[in-house]
Amino acid sequence: RERKAATLEELRKAQKMLHLQEAQNEDLRQEIEEVRARARAAEGELRKKLNMHERELDRRAEKLRKLEAQLKRMLTGDARAVRSSTDRAHVAGRESVQFEGDLAEGEAVFEVTLAGATLEGQVLGEEEPSTFL
Repeated sequence: RERKAATLEELRKAQKMLHLQEAQNEDLRQEIEEVRARARAAEGELRKKLNMHERELDRRAEKLRKLEAQLKRMLTGDARAVRSSTDRAHVAGRESVQFEGDLAEGEAVFEVTLAGATLEGQVLGEEEPSTFL
């Protein structure tokens, strides 16, 4: 009888330890799931940031390509493509840029766009001023 009672006591202790271990395992499972959820959220945020940085790099690469093309055109004599602007407004459908190149102090590169003109034949010395153009 004592042996049976000792065995039952050991079984009760083992059962109690098993329940405690199951509770700890469940707590750990919940904590793991919370960590996984936070990791997925952080991964999503990092992907958004990565995409944003990739778009910014693409935008800057395109801007650099345009500036290099403008500089090349300016150096080959087609200075029409280079503008100086402080408000970065769009003129004639092209983006304006700041260009400082190899200019001496007080010199500037700029472009003038005429929206319209009136030619007077008397001032030009011609009756038909369109031939002047």
